[in-house]
Amino acid sequence: LTRSKIVRADVDQVKDTISYIMSKENIEQIELADANFGIFDIDVEYMEHLVECQGKRKKKINLIFGGMAKNGSAHTERIMEMMYQHFDAYHGRKYVKISFQSHDKEVLELAHRSNLKNEKLFDVARKFQKRGVNVDAEMIIGLPGDTQHKWLQTIQV
Repeated sequence: LTRSKIVRADVDQVKDTISYIMSKENIEQIELADANFGIFDIDVEYMEHLVECQGKRKKKINLIFGGMAKNGSAHTERIMEMMYQHFDAYHGRKYVKISFQSHDKEVLELAHRSNLKNEKLFDVARKFQKRGVNVDAEMIIGLPGDTQHKWLQTIQV
């Protein structure tokens, strides 16, 4: 559904769902798979609600994002900071994850992703790295126009 309209859920319903899930002590990990998380102001509020619910738990829950706003929205860094400060990812590992498509301009154009500006995300990554925060990168392999050479160039950036 690339380039489709983003459909937003009812705010109270999302918060109620977060509260319900976070109240279940047998749930140890949540992975959010929303490639657009962080685009809207309300996403910061959702993250704050997750943090609030985490504080009420006996056991910390692991929180992993399977992608976030890929254009480095105004909210991305703040959300990543809250995630890093209040949640572990896997088994006590703390890091922030940044999702890239490719660093090759032709590949981004062919995949209709040329609107994504990796430079914004590089800046966010550098800020976290300067503070000693581990930064993981998530990449897509095999986009239209991608080759072994372009892929190697992308992961060496």
